[in-house]
Amino acid sequence: KIGDLKLEFDTGHTVSTWFLNSLASIFKDGIQEYVESSLNESLQTYSGAILDVCNKYTTQYSKVLLGIMREGQKSLREAGGGITMPNILSEDAQKLLEQFD
Repeated sequence: KIGDLKLEFDTGHTVSTWFLNSLASIFKDGIQEYVESSLNESLQTYSGAILDVCNKYTTQYSKVLLGIMREGQKSLREAGGGITMPNILSEDAQKLLEQFD
C-alpha cells in the first residue's frame, strides 16, 4: 500500500500547471489505487524472474559468504563466552554451515 501519493505537474505555464494539479488532486485516490494495483500485479507477474536474477548473482557469492560465516563460527568457538552461531543463525543456516565443518 502506498502511504501518500504526491503528484505535481509543472508545465512552465501558470494556468496549465494549476489546471493539471487541480485534476491530479481531484483524482488522487483513483490514481493511487491504479498505481498500487499496477505495482502489485507487476510484482506478482515478474517476481519469479526477479528472484531468478537475484539467485543468479547471489549464487556466485554463496561460497564466499559461507566461508566468511564458517570463519566467524570458528572464531566464536575459539573465543568462548557462550556466543555461538546457533544463537545468531536460523536452523537452516546452521545446517548449511555444519556441512563445512
